Amino acid sequence: MITCGIKLTHDAAFCIMEDNRLLFSIEIEKLHNNRRYSKFTATLEEMEALLGRYNIRFADIDRMVVDGWGVWEGNTVTEDKPSLSMKLATGQLNLEVAPYGFLLKGDQVLERRHFHSNGFPFSYSSYPHVSGHLVGAYASSPFAVAQENAFLLVWDGATAPQLFHWDVIRGKMEALGVLMPVTGNIYPGFASCYEPFTREGFDGNEEKGIAGKVMAYIATGRVAADLLQRFEEHYRHLRQQLQVMTPASVDAFTWKLSDGWRNLAAAGGYEAPDVLATFHAALQKLLISSLEACLHKHPVKGPVNLAYSGGCALNIKWNNAIRNSRLVDHIWVPPFPNDSGNAIGMACCEVTNALGIKPLRWNVYSGPEIVASTIHPDWQERENFTTAQLARLLAVTGAPVVFLHGAAELGPRALGARSILASPASPFMKGILNEVKFREHYRPVAPVCMEEEAPAVFDPGMPDPYMLFEHQVRKSWIERIPAVCHLDNTARVQTVSRTGHPVLYSLLSAFRDITGIPLLCNTSANLNGSGFFPDVRSVMDWGRTDYIWCNGSLYYRKHLSAEQHWEEILPGC
Repeated sequence: MITCGIKLTHDAAFCIMEDNRLLFSIEIEKLHNNRRYSKFTATLEEMEALLGRYNIRFADIDRMVVDGWGVWEGNTVTEDKPSLSMKLATGQLNLEVAPYGFLLKGDQVLERRHFHSNGFPFSYSSYPHVSGHLVGAYASSPFAVAQENAFLLVWDGATAPQLFHWDVIRGKMEALGVLMPVTGNIYPGFASCYEPFTREGFDGNEEKGIAGKVMAYIATGRVAADLLQRFEEHYRHLRQQLQVMTPASVDAFTWKLSDGWRNLAAAGGYEAPDVLATFHAALQKLLISSLEACLHKHPVKGPVNLAYSGGCALNIKWNNAIRNSRLVDHIWVPPFPNDSGNAIGMACCEVTNALGIKPLRWNVYSGPEIVASTIHPDWQERENFTTAQLARLLAVTGAPVVFLHGAAELGPRALGARSILASPASPFMKGILNEVKFREHYRPVAPVCMEEEAPAVFDPGMPDPYMLFEHQVRKSWIERIPAVCHLDNTARVQTVSRTGHPVLYSLLSAFRDITGIPLLCNTSANLNGSGFFPDVRSVMDWGRTDYIWCNGSLYYRKHLSAEQHWEEILPGC
């Protein structure tokens, strides 16, 4: 069975699955240097051309499934009949879809709606948007492989955190309720009232990026214990007044809470960094305490597994807090927990309905391949440039290298397929990379580390291949790798195994042999505000680095081609 999943709204994508095996997922932002968080801009004709790269035609597709969505009244999502637009060569087409899925009942998660719209050449199904997060997270998890039961937590911008339990043996999904009546939009919404995140100058795309910046910025402040107590008291006061849980009442609660917390901070005269650090801590405490209360009400036999998805699952500090709370034995966050993974989630819903609960067979490097392009006249190519040679170049020059390899990674994090890599040994490298990327000074640079070496460098240093948890840099390493140490000496580590990414692993191993350091700086390779680079020429036109390594070839500016330059880097070449 060939299934095509489509996500039409922001973080748009489409994917192809053969039974329960993911063949590929194309996120629209990763094509043509499109803007981040792009809506679906490909026409059916363009989509068919992209499918052709993988020798698939529309005629081969057995089932097509479109992500559900909501109808918004102001900031509130309703459960009215929504429809979404899709471009055809002849114009716009409206497609009716399933609702958003706020306050889903367990039996509604896999409730299949089937449609056929005039002008659209296929019949298609649709599931609630929240269902895509839930089913995609479970299907991609190790719990699905082991056929184990799991709690499923989803928290995204438009919904409050909702907890479910999936009993695999009985085939039953049970909705356990809302943990706390706070939508994920509170995070960027609250922060956008404070410098440097004021709404002035932000368009819709940039506003979606605020949450990640706030997560980094709070390291510049401190949690004010007295303000945290006032925040908690205000939440309890409002919570006692909330009688009925609806999309409108939860949305109203969220903004009353946000306004009240902001007024409390203003009355105390606190500085913005401290307000935001305290705000983050207050939400974290509420998340952990409400999760604890719900799990206590619903005890289970055997291991307590949790699959967590939705945009809020990109918050590594909250992920860490859940893991460290010991409330669950195992936590799983997919590398595509936000809407970029919902084309996959929709396809998983359809496959589950057709074939039963099956683990998704997938690889994180299943995005678009590098597109062939011409070389800029000011650049030249050196073929068959090995990872050992690249490691020496990184060590000797101290220069950043754009590293492009194979198919792009799924989700928003650069995981060594569309990365900028650099030596972590220089205390100036973080500033250099932030300047190269036109990023704020407080933004951290992530380390990518050999998996078996990570425990010696980081605490806990456990396997973290998708960069979704926080680790502490061990004291003995802080001065050796200053470029990847955040202001609070934490790091968002990506661990790489020998089998997970053999090429990147070999580069890290060679760099360790030269320097004694088993890791490199890793940040995303993209134009500011756009998705990952789709080709080598885009990097050359961007012009912010001197070196590009792509699938075994090194590209460099011609003025770097003097013989003594290469003799210094690679003696004997």
